[in-house]
Amino acid sequence: MTTCTECLAVLSTTRLADITKDPGISGHINSCPSCSRLVTDMQFAEQRLALSLSSSFPSMPPTQLAGEAITGSERMRRESVARWIRRGLSFAAALLLVVALRTDIGVRLIGANDTVRQTVALKCISPEAAIDLASPLLRGRGSMAYRAKDLNIITVQGPAKEVAQALAQIDMIDSPDRCAIPRPGTATTIPADGKQGKD
Repeated sequence: MTTCTECLAVLSTTRLADITKDPGISGHINSCPSCSRLVTDMQFAEQRLALSLSSSFPSMPPTQLAGEAITGSERMRRESVARWIRRGLSFAAALLLVVALRTDIGVRLIGANDTVRQTVALKCISPEAAIDLASPLLRGRGSMAYRAKDLNIITVQGPAKEVAQALAQIDMIDSPDRCAIPRPGTATTIPADGKQGKD
């Protein structure tokens, strides 16, 4: 004959559906009111658990369920990671663009950077006159001619071709042959001995 202690030990380790397979335990439950009441309570609790689980089963699709599961700090963390990845990709793209523009591809795209700067000492014309001669020939971006303070020199800056043309124009006017020509307002006389002099 099975006792209540043995019945409780079996109930604690066996599923309710498997109790009917043991005739000694099922017979004791049928004859003992306290064990019978315990089994009835356990069956009731099992049914309530099954009902609550079936009612809580999600009716939404798995993708929506997964989206709802990612909330709060996890969603913020993922957004932060995505933001840093986008920034990193933007930086890499900018770096590749700079590298491409500084190589042969960039030279073909935007042209070679042939800007030169050259300073010349003037022989006889003024720096203002030399700047007036050079300026019309300096049309490129960043091209200019400027003078040094209190010195008879000018600096010409721009593409190499424009700088060469401007310097050639200045050299043509600022040549030693032209410097010997008297400036306007000065008169020259030829003495009897044939030598030229100034009044």
